[in-house]
Amino acid sequence: MTSLRTLFDHSEILLSFLALVALTVLVAALLGRYLQRKITEKSTAHHIDATSFVFLKHMVVATVYFLGFGWALLTLPITSTFAHSLQLR
Repeated sequence: MTSLRTLFDHSEILLSFLALVALTVLVAALLGRYLQRKITEKSTAHHIDATSFVFLKHMVVATVYFLGFGWALLTLPITSTFAHSLQLR
């Protein structure tokens, strides 16, 4: 009974954590698709190798994941101390 009560007491925190994780995945996926489309358009129009641009795309998407998951960790009380070390200052 107490574990069920604890779960309901922290359900708002859990929902905000899951919402931030879902939003991070969605933004990263949409940004990755957009950047891939732009890289393909520009590389075919100018006949250039897109390898370095694909690397930059992966770096941008990885940064979105890193910041999004770090922000999501800030919402959890157990990981707030750890997550503060992930913040950029």
